[in-house]
Amino acid sequence: MVAPKVNANRLDGVQYLRGLCALLVVISHCNGILGKPEYYSKMALPDLHLPSVFAVAAFFSISGFIIVVSSLDSSFSPRHPRREFARRRLVRIIPFLWLCTLGYNALSWLGTGTLEPEAIMRTLFLWPAGEPKPNVVWSLRNEMLFYLLFAWALLGPCKRFWPLGLALALSTAFYLLAFDLGLATPFLGHVGFDALKTFMGSDYGANFQFAAGAAVAWAYLRGDKTKFASRISAVWMVAAMALAGLAILAFPMAQGLAICLIWSTMAAAILILAVSARPAPGRLGQFGLVLGNASFSIYLVHNAVVLVLLAMARIAHLQLDTQTERLAFLFTSVMLATAAGVIVHYLIEAPLIRFCERRTRPSGSEPAAVLVDDRQPGPS
Repeated sequence: MVAPKVNANRLDGVQYLRGLCALLVVISHCNGILGKPEYYSKMALPDLHLPSVFAVAAFFSISGFIIVVSSLDSSFSPRHPRREFARRRLVRIIPFLWLCTLGYNALSWLGTGTLEPEAIMRTLFLWPAGEPKPNVVWSLRNEMLFYLLFAWALLGPCKRFWPLGLALALSTAFYLLAFDLGLATPFLGHVGFDALKTFMGSDYGANFQFAAGAAVAWAYLRGDKTKFASRISAVWMVAAMALAGLAILAFPMAQGLAICLIWSTMAAAILILAVSARPAPGRLGQFGLVLGNASFSIYLVHNAVVLVLLAMARIAHLQLDTQTERLAFLFTSVMLATAAGVIVHYLIEAPLIRFCERRTRPSGSEPAAVLVDDRQPGPS
């Protein structure tokens, strides 16, 4: 879900898409938690779990695009060596992930009196099996695996395309055998199978979405960027995302290869619209950039905010008996959780990245940019 922006003037639409995806995840999680038996047992909206998982799939395609564009030049030669690529990725993700993980689990301990050391360790080190805590960290495991494969295959002295093709072939075989042919049934929930599934792309084909984003990046690098970008209104990207969500709700599909490929195709199409979008005018464009800039923070922080709000509602004996009351609570929760993510980004995440940059950057090397205002490029 972590994807830097290459050029704020040209690819603002990618930032808008990042923000939109984060917002969809927040809405879905707020709605789903509201419907849990320990809270109110009724959701304010229909179950939006699958559309929110598709939003994460769109995040994966953004990562595939941006990692390629920010790491390779127009001749597909590496901009930085593997060591520098790894440093930038780790600085961008790990310190803030650790801070959020420890903070979330501290809040959980204060609320429940229980601590889960194994879940904490799985989360801190992105262990490929088992439930992380917070659970949204599952997607970062796929991100890290993609970074490792990309760096090994394309950032060395000689390019190796065969590992990328092999990864897609293995993922294809996995979904066909495990889900379409049902061979996974006896192994569901087994630690070994969970780890294998993570390496193959998790439930809905993360590896295919990374590849789809990378394919869009290949076309972008090969073509005339001035013709590719700033061609259409960002409204088309938003509309396409909404239509994709409605289609996922209206036409449910079984887990397997088909849904992975369909989702990857839809994510690539939406990404093309985002790359092609021109900057939105005025405050609307600034709002979209702020959401995009803070999308990683929003993604990691929102669950904790929602759980605190629900705990406060329970202490206050807030009933939420009617649909209108649940909708009002959902709207308030989404706004507060999103605002908290934005505040945490500007006050904690961005300064933390800058601090780690200063401490780890080799002397004389170019710093990885941190997005702290509307006109700077995002972290690479």
